[in-house]
Amino acid sequence: MDGSFTAIIRDYNKKPAFSDFLPGIAGLFGTPAWCFFVNRGQCVASFGTSDKDHAIMEFSPAHSSYQLAETRGFRSFVKLDGEVFELFSADSEHMDMYLGLNSLGISCLDHGLEAEVRYFTLPDAPVGALVRRLKLTNRTDRAARAELLDGMPALVPYGVSDWVLKNMVQTGRAWMETQRLDSGVPRYRVRVSMEDSARVTSVSGCAFALSVDDRGDRLPAVADPETVFGCDTALRRPLGFLEKSPAEIAGSVQAVQNTFPCFFSGLTRRLEPGESACIFTLIGHAESDSALDAFLTADFGPDWFAERLERAEELARELTDRAYTRTADPAFDAYCRQSFLDNCLRGGWPVKLGSQVLHPFTRKHGDLERDYNYFYLAPEPFSQGNGNFRDVNQNRRCDVSYSPFVEKDNVMTFCSLVQLDGYNPLQINPETLIVDGKEQSPGELWKSLPEEGRNERFKQLVSAAEKRVNAVFGEGYWSDHWTYTLDLIEDFLRIWPERRRELLCETPVGWFSSKARLLPRRMRCVETENGLRQYRYLEEREAEDWERAADGSPLRSSVLEKLAALCALKFAALDPYAVGVEMEGGKPGWYDALNGLPGLFGSSVAESCELVRLLRFVSESLPFAGGRLTVPKCQSRLIDRLSRAVGENRGSLGAPGAQYGFWRAACEALEDCREASYAGKAMEPVQLDAAELSATFSDWAELLAQRLELSRRPDGLMPTYFSYEAEDWRVTEEGIEPLSFRQNALPLFLEGPVHDLKLQGDPASRLGMYEKVKSSTLYDAKLGMYRVNEALDRSQLELGRAAAFTPGWLENGSVWLHMEYKYLLELLKGGLYAEFFKEFRSCGVPFLDETVYGRSTTENVSFIVSSLNPDERLHGRGFVARLSGSTAEFLQMWQLMFFGPAPFAWRGGKLELDLRPAIPEYLIDETLTLEATLAGTCRVRFHFAEKRDYFPGNYTVTRQTCDRTPDEIRRGAQAQAELWME
Repeated sequence: MDGSFTAIIRDYNKKPAFSDFLPGIAGLFGTPAWCFFVNRGQCVASFGTSDKDHAIMEFSPAHSSYQLAETRGFRSFVKLDGEVFELFSADSEHMDMYLGLNSLGISCLDHGLEAEVRYFTLPDAPVGALVRRLKLTNRTDRAARAELLDGMPALVPYGVSDWVLKNMVQTGRAWMETQRLDSGVPRYRVRVSMEDSARVTSVSGCAFALSVDDRGDRLPAVADPETVFGCDTALRRPLGFLEKSPAEIAGSVQAVQNTFPCFFSGLTRRLEPGESACIFTLIGHAESDSALDAFLTADFGPDWFAERLERAEELARELTDRAYTRTADPAFDAYCRQSFLDNCLRGGWPVKLGSQVLHPFTRKHGDLERDYNYFYLAPEPFSQGNGNFRDVNQNRRCDVSYSPFVEKDNVMTFCSLVQLDGYNPLQINPETLIVDGKEQSPGELWKSLPEEGRNERFKQLVSAAEKRVNAVFGEGYWSDHWTYTLDLIEDFLRIWPERRRELLCETPVGWFSSKARLLPRRMRCVETENGLRQYRYLEEREAEDWERAADGSPLRSSVLEKLAALCALKFAALDPYAVGVEMEGGKPGWYDALNGLPGLFGSSVAESCELVRLLRFVSESLPFAGGRLTVPKCQSRLIDRLSRAVGENRGSLGAPGAQYGFWRAACEALEDCREASYAGKAMEPVQLDAAELSATFSDWAELLAQRLELSRRPDGLMPTYFSYEAEDWRVTEEGIEPLSFRQNALPLFLEGPVHDLKLQGDPASRLGMYEKVKSSTLYDAKLGMYRVNEALDRSQLELGRAAAFTPGWLENGSVWLHMEYKYLLELLKGGLYAEFFKEFRSCGVPFLDETVYGRSTTENVSFIVSSLNPDERLHGRGFVARLSGSTAEFLQMWQLMFFGPAPFAWRGGKLELDLRPAIPEYLIDETLTLEATLAGTCRVRFHFAEKRDYFPGNYTVTRQTCDRTPDEIRRGAQAQAELWME
């Protein structure tokens, strides 16, 4: 098999079933297609453009795809000396899979014929399409006459939705038609829109397919599945092919209306020993007949397909060069590229056009195993998709470290989405540009320009355009979303340390309007047979997208002012024991599967730890504000009332137990602040003394840190979540007012120690916590990994769906890779280098046993089945491929391992390179060198005196060279640097 691959899986059809996908990237100027595959049959299980409603091969969840791929996927039938057999069937031998960053290959041996198939999505083209090359080689010592029929038995016509495929496909056949079959490029569509509506529209788009052979000849097309399979509607045997040649099948009368079509093509060849024959196939979508006609003017010969494959592989390398790595372990190096690529698929690949930063290629994580998500890839250049706030924010965490030109863009985007009530919209939609008063996507703008001089004109228009952030409320308010923006700020300061004042105090951002009002506490409660519960949270409201000030102008604040507002809003949302941040928005935090916890008055210590971090950061940053900070009057009142509540309850707050006095005062102040902001009242600006506010926030931070210490378990670990059982309440005309609670700590979650580690100030305490976690039930000794939590049982079903899951599976006691990587990251950040090196070797995906992991170890998963699961065959196996937040954690680990916490240091008014790598012995090869890429463009070579672990404090940098200045590196100069250590 030719080409570059990151992994090879031998006898893939005999391995445990797994699903995967091609990245769906067609380049900046191409139209993407999506493609999902499994390790059964010829692998491809579904593909299309845009979303599930624009499938070409029907989307089916992984469970169904494992069963259907062999019959409904691609099929290749061979007639050899009168005997008919199927390639890549149960009788085939040596079925191997070749995984590339942007392609998939499979091969097999059958009846002395070697078959090789290569899949990739078409790059840099105005149509979204899947490309398939089938190469058949005679591996016997005698000539053979082979007839080959190749294709897919069911091709979804354009205009048929996923709902129709699942619910109305028999009736839907009446709309279906195959056009221009005789041209060799059939076009598949429904005649008109299928909705039961008074408005009937024509369908301009079409699916299309074509095949050519290795001589460049267009092959006749077969669109009627009955001509291939005859009466075998189960699609098992090609009854038509048993009796006819490929040419005879293509030349027979075919039904082109009122039938669910297929696409097959074939050839007949005499193959000498070692000789090959190829079929190149292209199947995709075009937005119109005219667009397809223009595309079909290309010369679709073997050279064209070879060039497209080369470009697809080149594109993947270009996208991942910012994470280029060369170590002693090629699997680790490939894993670095793969993780960077997959991170871009959720957060976007940053690109700068003029003065604008765009994030093409982002999309919601939907695939065969994430069948619940409705993914979207815009079928246009500079393609973007939808995504959730947390996912996009987290996966852009290290954007500035890898792409310094991003600068303040992400901070401005996510800070602007913070609302006056302290929450944010759920769904992030594609960015748009306003050019000459018209709002359009970058792709729409690109397509509207004439081809001559388009590149330069596009850059000019984008640079001058207003970029619009688009978001929608979604379905609720998660308690953790606000915590991730501080990570974006820290990443900016890691590369641009001298610009702290500019970012925090001189960068105005807007306020996204709340499209749902948080109800007061008395309106949230309901009486149930199990006691008082909190089931009513929000009330949708009409509002513009962006808040306005008292004078009607857009309300804008500095980044620091918005962070200060968050400090107050979240401090006011502490639970009745003043320990956790309440889940008052009706949704939990990072651990989504505790969906019932908000109803139990749940709160999270993880967010409290992050609140301590934010309070300290804002307190330390307020001296940059120039003495004053301006906030809306309603927020100024909130800060004043919280300060009084702290003062009046300080004695009680220093002791364990309930804090009802503070809780009621804080809650009333918070509700008044929110009601004022929803009504547009008390919005006039008020100036606060920065020094006083800094002292206030510092006091709150230490007070909350003390409260957290009081909540520790006897084993020294901190609970992550609390539920509260109402013991007394009062019913009034306005609702139900809880009066007292009993606190219940949930079982251990790894999330608690992760956030707790961030607050530990000395190495000894961090080491002690590491040892406590390893000796707890969170550690899976059999796997040498860390579980996401102690398994919940069925007596805890009210907590959420996690308790219904089998232990060790999904979010209930499994190894959830994202959280495990968060834990490893905190070990590294905390200076526990020896411990990190050991745990990373045990837990890191590239070092796992592929036969246990069950898929390529260059790719992450969402979870690994832990030893708590009753099915021992599953222990250590990974599920739900790739689009995981674990990539964000690994990319930050990668930065710290190779370059340290602050590679660009500002000292005495001068910028310096300050590289402080932490490299384990197992990544150093026999040449005692390795390489990595700093800031996306600077290739750094590290030289080691001997093969051992290197980390700050146990080595000396004896020499450092660089052919560019640090500032030139940050600004995108191609550079070479070397570092010698001993």
